[in-house]
Amino acid sequence: MSKQIQYTDEPIGEVKLVADFLPSPSDLKVKNDSTKITITLSSDSIEYFKSVAEEHGMQYQKMIRQLLDEYVAHQRKNPSSAVHRPKKINFSFYGWRGALKKFTVSRPTPSNP
Repeated sequence: MSKQIQYTDEPIGEVKLVADFLPSPSDLKVKNDSTKITITLSSDSIEYFKSVAEEHGMQYQKMIRQLLDEYVAHQRKNPSSAVHRPKKINFSFYGWRGALKKFTVSRPTPSNP
């Protein structure tokens, strides 16, 4: 059995008011709708997200989702900063191998000084 607390009429002492830091119920964000997908990422990317997530005590999937959500929000605010988007590829016309050959971009080699 635990000890019972004994209350007295002694003065409490100096009382400090603490500002209410909790959001009002109307300000609480409702959970965003989400869609489950399957995506293949490089092992290096997964290792990175797992290690960083562990350092911050969070789930790596949640970290990736937040990163993508922030990217989308930034792109919506700054549409001119969007990266170049390739034209839609009609794989049925080229066949997937032909499409890859047609749309393969050669990377420039660094010049030697």
